[in-house]
Amino acid sequence: MWTHKIRAALAGAAVALLFPAGAFATCIGTNLIPDLRADDPAAVDAMYARAAQVPNGEGRFWKVERTGLPPSYLLGSFHAAEAIDTIDDRIWETFSDAAHVVVEVDLDQQAAMEARMATDVEFSFDLEGPGLSARLDPAQEQAVSDALAVRGMALSDVDKMRPWLLASLLSFPACHLQAMATGAQPMDTAMAQAALERGTSLSGLESYEAAVSAFRRVGPDVLLESIATTGDLADREEDLFRTNLELYADGQIAVIAELGILLGERTTPGIDHRKLSEDVLAEILDARNVAWMPGLTQILSGGDAFVIVGALHLPGDAGLVSLLRREGFTVTRLDK
Repeated sequence: MWTHKIRAALAGAAVALLFPAGAFATCIGTNLIPDLRADDPAAVDAMYARAAQVPNGEGRFWKVERTGLPPSYLLGSFHAAEAIDTIDDRIWETFSDAAHVVVEVDLDQQAAMEARMATDVEFSFDLEGPGLSARLDPAQEQAVSDALAVRGMALSDVDKMRPWLLASLLSFPACHLQAMATGAQPMDTAMAQAALERGTSLSGLESYEAAVSAFRRVGPDVLLESIATTGDLADREEDLFRTNLELYADGQIAVIAELGILLGERTTPGIDHRKLSEDVLAEILDARNVAWMPGLTQILSGGDAFVIVGALHLPGDAGLVSLLRREGFTVTRLDK
């Protein structure tokens, strides 16, 4: 699952440049878990059991404290406009009272990335390389073609696109890409904009170049396999999006990752989906978390900050909750 800020910004910028308006599926979607449970209750029980073993796998809103400092807050986000509606009054009030708001990639960096995508063709396309069609096996090619068809496109339209950008685009359902292209703001962007409008200090944890570099560090074969497995779920992308949004609203963050693995295993059983997920997330989540820590701890050492990052950055031994505790902060879940 590609659930973090930079893919939302990448997808929004790229779709405005590349995808034709009106070529998208209608936004629908229902929670997949009831049908999965009816079909294979043991598999769903095992999914929740594995998620329960993940440190800090539940919770999206946390208080961060250190003696002598005013408290700060850490919010795991879901990078879509609909997620705003899941935020309760307590979170909004805490956000509004904060002296400093922190996001993954700030608005200036997002604008710089969009400008580069509009002017630097080689940033988004590998004009000299062999093209995606030459690198995908027949099954992968069919899966990617199916995902593109939902978006009114063919593989030939994106054959020279950088794999990391295609991965970003395919990670969102088509109708949500359309919404971003016509001005809908993902949750993080909307909250960052709100902070600026009320005069609150805003900063980012990384540049857009650093975020894109995380995608580039994923091995090319791993990235292509991940793209293909995303394509395999094209016919259920709206349902998967809705399911993940409802899990997010309920604070079941670790279940989101486990659901992606379960669906992958059921769709393409010949692939080690757990290892594939671990290989991808090692770069786009874990390595970025570590890279953020010096700047994040400096900000939190001043107190009174409100930090917004993709929710999957929070759980696990390499998640931000665990890393902050190792730095001596007390981190307490609030959304119980």
